[in-house]
Amino acid sequence: MASFTITPLTDHTGAEVVGLDFTQPIDIETRVTLSRAFAERHVLVMRNQHFTPEQFKAAAQLFGELHPHDKKERHVAGHPDVEYISNDEIMDGKHIIPGETFHTDHSNHPRPPKATTLFAVELATSGGDTQYVNMHDAYDDLPEATKRKIRPKLAVGYLTLRFTADVFPPRFSSIS
Repeated sequence: MASFTITPLTDHTGAEVVGLDFTQPIDIETRVTLSRAFAERHVLVMRNQHFTPEQFKAAAQLFGELHPHDKKERHVAGHPDVEYISNDEIMDGKHIIPGETFHTDHSNHPRPPKATTLFAVELATSGGDTQYVNMHDAYDDLPEATKRKIRPKLAVGYLTLRFTADVFPPRFSSIS
């Protein structure tokens, strides 16, 4: 197994992985350790990685199969399963900031992805507002009476896309 460390970033969410080069093959023991850390911490940060699109996809696939984003207009050329988000784009002569509203969830899909994988090509020297919510802790923090009330409820995820004729069937799930 490769020599690396996993250090929690907060009391409840996030951990930093140091000492792995994700452009190189990752052995099965390391992969299991990373998957366990992800399941426990929900967000893993691997700083100072430099990827080609193929290397980025290979690193993401350490955690599961890829799920292409629904938006097709920002895919990296030749890589329809990699989306490029920038806060400095000109479209039709206007400055736009697509990163301002970027989010992923895809809970309406029959097999929704378990994670979003981000690779920063360029970072601001200050600021930034990437946010994550630990829904396990949010649920755990609810009063017992609320948990009892919502436990038997079902959620229905349904999506029709404005820009295509694609319609995804409803997805039913329960809280467990």
